[in-house]
Amino acid sequence: MIKKHIHQKNNLKKKKLIYILILNIILFSPLIHSSLAQRSVGIGVKEGEKYEWTLKLNISNYIELLRNTGGTVSTELMTLNLQGNSDGLIQLIVNFEILDIPDEFFVDSFFDITFTIVEAEFALVPDYNISQIPIFFPLNFSIKPSLNFSILKGDTPNYFTAPIGFFLIVPTDLDWTVAAAQLKTEILSPFRRNYGITDMSVLPQSNGLRVTSPADTTLLATELNLNYNTKGVLETASGKYGGATLFSLELETEGTIAFELPFFLSVFAIAIVVLILRNRKKLH
Repeated sequence: MIKKHIHQKNNLKKKKLIYILILNIILFSPLIHSSLAQRSVGIGVKEGEKYEWTLKLNISNYIELLRNTGGTVSTELMTLNLQGNSDGLIQLIVNFEILDIPDEFFVDSFFDITFTIVEAEFALVPDYNISQIPIFFPLNFSIKPSLNFSILKGDTPNYFTAPIGFFLIVPTDLDWTVAAAQLKTEILSPFRRNYGITDMSVLPQSNGLRVTSPADTTLLATELNLNYNTKGVLETASGKYGGATLFSLELETEGTIAFELPFFLSVFAIAIVVLILRNRKKLH
């Protein structure tokens, strides 16, 4: 009877040991630790994730757009215009890696916006100087190498005309119907004032926007399409000017690289503990 009681006590100690080992593995695993530290509301991306897009630009069409809108056509653009393929397109790779995401949002009282500053590595290959090109025309956005970018809160008024917006990644709780209605109001005013355009369509998509404007005496017809995945990452984007391609952007690769190994190591460690304890049980 005493031996049986001692045996039960030993089994209880072993079970406690199992729970403690598994709990330690889970709590101290970088994967779990990072998930706990990651802000959940509206931010779908995580530290360590890498993304790669293929960007194609029609430089000759951008030059025409800049001339029609009174923009500056730099010597760099004229040089790039001679480097396109048979379709007049220049292809670049956009590389993006998230290094750090703060645990809190910040408030800018001057612009009355709430945002988080994300540290990242952002690069273009080849590294052309294209920061002066209005990539997502008619939106005010340019692509250039940077170390930091901002993700605004999903309920930010006039999201796509905010002064510090970053359109490659948006919050997952962004209301596309509201964003479309606000963008139409905000963007129509300067178009009416600068180009005399009084009609513009901004329509919400299932996870994105479609912006179109008809041709007039100053500008040719324009079209912009933005489509995001469930993590708020831009999956595809395209623009046209005068019916011809202006640009296209397509997400090629995505995923969390930095945390995959710790996750598998955690699972492997748990499996080892279970096997050891099962073997001991058979021996007794």
